[in-house]
Amino acid sequence: MDWCCGGQGGNLTDEVVPLVTQYARLWYEEALKKNAQWIIRPCSICKAQLSHVVPYLNKMYSKEIKYSGLMDLVYRALVI
Repeated sequence: MDWCCGGQGGNLTDEVVPLVTQYARLWYEEALKKNAQWIIRPCSICKAQLSHVVPYLNKMYSKEIKYSGLMDLVYRALVI
């Protein structure tokens, strides 16, 4: 199961961050249920969206979930 990040359609503007954060809670809470330590997203818009909402959600839930893009993960695997 996967949820969209909420960043599509120009939702990266500061004015709609509260609305997008509400949407992001859907996938964030699923990650918490799975005890996830990292969120990995395949697209660059998703990755950009994560930088807006994950720090806020981490603070809201008193958790420390990290985030990255898929290509960052591939790069780290290749370097190691």
